[in-house]
Amino acid sequence: MVADPKLVARARRRRMQPLTPMEALSAALTGEVEKDGDLILCEAVSVLGDLVARIRDPECRVPAPQPAGLKAELRDYQKRGLAWLAEMYEIGLGGCLADDMCRRFLKTDPRETLGFY
Repeated sequence: MVADPKLVARARRRRMQPLTPMEALSAALTGEVEKDGDLILCEAVSVLGDLVARIRDPECRVPAPQPAGLKAELRDYQKRGLAWLAEMYEIGLGGCLADDMCRRFLKTDPRETLGFY
């Protein structure tokens, strides 16, 4: 991540505790972190920056093929959700779609739902 040099110097003088891994990930994804009452703006760079940009940009998503086991006509927003879910799986992150499309799945064994993606 990129940090303001003045902020880094201030952090060193105050002996701030380092960010936890979860705080660092949250900062990379949201672009900000609160530490000791201060809101610190930050930007992920390099490979992490590329990953954050990919997650944030819906235009880069490739439509996902409808799973063969899914017997339904998907609406446009559901197709976008399916593409998002497939991408999250592809890059090693988890995801959950929470709308009427999933309601039927949740009544079955969750392992069957995970079998789609």
